[in-house]
Amino acid sequence: MRREHARAPRGQRVTGTRPFRSWKTLSLVGAIRLGEKPKLMTSRSTINGPAFLRFVKRRLAPWLSPGDVVIMDNLNIHKMLVVREAILDAGGIPIYLPTYSPELNPIERLGADMKRQLRTLAINVESELLQAVRRLRASTPVDKIAAWFRRSLAEGQIK
Repeated sequence: MRREHARAPRGQRVTGTRPFRSWKTLSLVGAIRLGEKPKLMTSRSTINGPAFLRFVKRRLAPWLSPGDVVIMDNLNIHKMLVVREAILDAGGIPIYLPTYSPELNPIERLGADMKRQLRTLAINVESELLQAVRRLRASTPVDKIAAWFRRSLAEGQIK
């Protein structure tokens, strides 16, 4: 991942390298809750139904307490019956956000924050990128997660 834009002093040209290789996908799926570090899973391909169900069963379900609310957007894989059942079986309550409302989902802020930091690091090697994702997850302050929840709640009340 690389930054898309750069600046240089007036009259000087920005220099840098950007490798010309075929693009590889690294997808990230995650969950956040107040007072705890995010739960994340990476995939070398696009997140599809089976991959999301694997995340729900392996990472999300063991983390849920009875009565926890699981907020998801209206992506088709989120609405699969087996995903809903896995969340309910773990004691969670699945809730779906209105269509086209990413500003109401605090996990979107985590994704944007991580992408910004990863672009700054300009990593080209997959193993280093995975290590950076783990470091960023571990260093995400819980008070920042609380701020993302507050902001999402505030934006939901404005509408």
